[in-house]
Amino acid sequence: MDIRIDCTFRRQGVGRALMDRAMGWARQHAFPAVMLETQDTNAPDCRFYHAYGFRIGGYDRYLYAGTPYAADTAVFWYYFL
Repeated sequence: MDIRIDCTFRRQGVGRALMDRAMGWARQHAFPAVMLETQDTNAPDCRFYHAYGFRIGGYDRYLYAGTPYAADTAVFWYYFL
């Protein structure tokens, strides 16, 4: 549900390796796509998902309403297998 890379290991291919493994698992289970969500304020993740081949499918300005993240917009990314 939540994957994070320790800052000492970022930009070393760890995220790509984890994503490759997740995509392999999704393909093995014949899923048609992978969907994930991040916030519009998380530029490094957005750049990574775009570079990996994900495309934005939608957003929700109110997903975090009533939380400390109420100013953030949820961005939904899709990768079709």
